[in-house]
Amino acid sequence: NISYLSGDGTEEIRENRRRFAAACGFSLGSWCGLRQVHGLRIVKAEKKDAGRGVLDPAVVLEQADGQITDIPGLTLITQHADCIPLYFLDPVHKAIGLAHAGWKGTMSGMAGVMVEALVKAYGSRPQDLLVAVGPGAGPCHYEVDEPVIRAATALFGPGSRELSRVLLPSKKPGRAYADLWQANVLLLERRGVKAAHISCAGLCTICENREFFSHRKGDAGRQCAFLQLI
Repeated sequence: NISYLSGDGTEEIRENRRRFAAACGFSLGSWCGLRQVHGLRIVKAEKKDAGRGVLDPAVVLEQADGQITDIPGLTLITQHADCIPLYFLDPVHKAIGLAHAGWKGTMSGMAGVMVEALVKAYGSRPQDLLVAVGPGAGPCHYEVDEPVIRAATALFGPGSRELSRVLLPSKKPGRAYADLWQANVLLLERRGVKAAHISCAGLCTICENREFFSHRKGDAGRQCAFLQLI
């Protein structure tokens, strides 16, 4: 657990962050975090952002749900407990991006917004990008109601083949199982990312695999996604 907002003690979270960084081989001084709000704002991580607030929960971080950078050695961090992490690499222009996409971010088009941010900031070409869809709420367990169904229908079109891949039947009236993994893959392809360049972890954080925290299962803790250009 690396979240100061989880209710665990501050020193415990500091120690968890120290251990995590040490195990993964990066310095806490390279940590670039965000104050996530389930929106679409993307910020560019700079050297001045490295290490801000990593050991001090009182520091006010940038309010955003995605980061991009072309600076080697900065470690982009997002926090998750069912929401999907999206990892981006432009191997041509040497740039990366990392985003947090729950159902609101996914259905609002975070995947495409991230592609556009890399195009605008670094001249990336969508067809060059390599993208990974990380662990998150899977279609096996992520049962949703009207707000998600309505948002998905508006985005993919009523009765469309795409919608049938994103909303799966539920036995309960007015409900469906949402496939956020597939939704993000489809949105990436819409924006010009090659299907062969997209990988999906296919790991559901709600399932019985207790390697992950899950908000749906009542966990207050958060794991993190991280990405660094070396």
